[in-house]
Amino acid sequence: LSLVGTTPGNAVKTLGKTLGKTLGKTLGKTPDRIIDLLLRNPSLTVPEIARTLQKSESAVQRAILRLQSEKRLIRQGPRKGGYWKIVS
Repeated sequence: LSLVGTTPGNAVKTLGKTLGKTLGKTLGKTPDRIIDLLLRNPSLTVPEIARTLQKSESAVQRAILRLQSEKRLIRQGPRKGGYWKIVS
């Protein structure tokens, strides 16, 4: 991304467009990667998922909340000792 020779307004517009595309791609990947992990091991914890995906715990928690709001993921049982159920 080169912003040389652009006006400040255009530079911000271009940067915002690029950042939006990148974030859109990244946000879509994390929930799918979480589903893949949980299909193999439904008892994984948020910290374990974060370590495996090399993401922050808050990023994993946001992705899980998104999956739950989309009715793709359900937590069964208590926080300790429970497991994740993937909804088809």
